[in-house]
Amino acid sequence: MTVAGGSNSNTGRFVALVALSAVAFAPRAIAADRTDAGFVTACAASSNLPAAVCDCSAAKARAELTPDGFSLVVATLEGNEAAAGPSARPSPPVPRS
Repeated sequence: MTVAGGSNSNTGRFVALVALSAVAFAPRAIAADRTDAGFVTACAASSNLPAAVCDCSAAKARAELTPDGFSLVVATLEGNEAAAGPSARPSPPVPRS
């Protein structure tokens, strides 16, 4: 144990653990905020599909995807790469030899 003002390698480990925990649980918080209405709005804004098709797609996605998967789809429809994560970004072209 260290006295206030001292340093300890455990402090660094604790800070790293807290930071990693925040990152790990952030998608769940975002996923909980996603709604079918948000899906329909994003779908209609990013496509030329009728609202009825977007509504049906939202219901199907909600039923068949995990909350994080649903959130990923909504974020991708919104064009929100930060929330969608690296899996939604296009891969860079592979150089040909």
